[in-house]
Amino acid sequence: MGVFQILFLVLTIALPGYFFTRSTSAPGPRAEWGVWERAMARLIDSDGGFPECSTLELVTQLEDLCEASRIKDAPGNSVTFERSSPEITFGCEVHGGNIRVGWRLNAAKDGELKCKDPGGAIVPKAPGFNFTMTGLMRSMEFLAEDGSRQILPARNCRLKVAAAKKITQPPHELDQFFVQLGRSAGDPADYINGNFMCFVFDLSPLWTPWRERYRR
Repeated sequence: MGVFQILFLVLTIALPGYFFTRSTSAPGPRAEWGVWERAMARLIDSDGGFPECSTLELVTQLEDLCEASRIKDAPGNSVTFERSSPEITFGCEVHGGNIRVGWRLNAAKDGELKCKDPGGAIVPKAPGFNFTMTGLMRSMEFLAEDGSRQILPARNCRLKVAAAKKITQPPHELDQFFVQLGRSAGDPADYINGNFMCFVFDLSPLWTPWRERYRR
């Protein structure tokens, strides 16, 4: 066999393997971070933000975690990247075209962030948010009273706030408002706390008058 025939044979075998390796190990598609950044800033501010931690800085930190996870993403394997303050741990996992961001109470003495627990009932529920790669929210997550992880489709929040227009005599107490919002198809078992999540975090402006009513 001549030199050129051997070279042709080597290239024929090696090059497809090289390109296959590159294509399967390359990170997934980039996210449209501009849309996602605006949504994340509003979510963080919805619960009043985190003391001693600016919203802009936190969004940047979360985006860095998401990008690190996206680069590590591979079929059958995903990596969650986290950063902590002495009180709260933030994390992001990008996998299969989904961006999952969340935070939870977690005492970490060596935490490098400054963010403090804002108090209240939300952070103990370890809220999580799932987005498409275009920055649109798919669903929310939270811990139920029994400790189970619950998932609430974002579309359910839109249905609930649209239906809330039919409430002619809103109750005085917020928890009774959540009861009146009721349970929709696709709601988690703990739909009352699901309604609470909608009230606090859903990005629809239709929630604004209800928030103003019950946050006086």
